[in-house]
Amino acid sequence: MPVDRKRILELALENLTGEKNRIEAEIAEIRAQFGSERSSKKAVAQPHKVKKSATSQNKKAKANLKTASSMKKLWEKVRKAGFTNLKEYKASLKQ
Repeated sequence: MPVDRKRILELALENLTGEKNRIEAEIAEIRAQFGSERSSKKAVAQPHKVKKSATSQNKKAKANLKTASSMKKLWEKVRKAGFTNLKEYKASLKQ
């Protein structure tokens, strides 16, 4: 008696689809339980995060610009001296 390959694949697909639906239902139940736990946790007062003030952000931005400009100047010196590696340049200064 020959086995119909197409029929076997159809049955396997039906079985797997049924398992998939069962697993998705379990996942939905678990997520629903997490959702109820999260909502109960939200009832407890949470401390608010304090935003950084604009002045501290501006100070950091200015410091970053200053650092960037000083690094550009340093690399200009390194390249003028004929180096492509900062370590080699600093080593030549120590000699």
